[in-house]
Amino acid sequence: MSHLSTDRLAALADDHLTPDEATHLAGCWDCRAEVAAYRRLARLSAMAPLPTEPLTAWSQLAPQLRADGIIVDRDRLEAAPAATGLAGPFWRSQRPACSIAFVPRATAACIALNSG
Repeated sequence: MSHLSTDRLAALADDHLTPDEATHLAGCWDCRAEVAAYRRLARLSAMAPLPTEPLTAWSQLAPQLRADGIIVDRDRLEAAPAATGLAGPFWRSQRPACSIAFVPRATAACIALNSG
């Protein structure tokens, strides 16, 4: 019998041996050492503490994004509109100054400019 596959050796950390696998492991030091290593790895991972939240959790990212000025809270925008240069938060702004009839004309102008 040739050496056991890496996938099977890893599975043997949890699974039961077949009679052929038991015979092979009895005579093959390399495969026996690999199974022992996978079993140690399984024990170590079982002892590791579970993370309370992912590293990309919003509660961890938001403070740094605020400190870097990448995001601004709604409360800060509404409290100091003059400092931000906005008349109010953009999600409460008035309708756009252009009408829907402007869109086809703008599109036609872009096509004309790009076609040369």
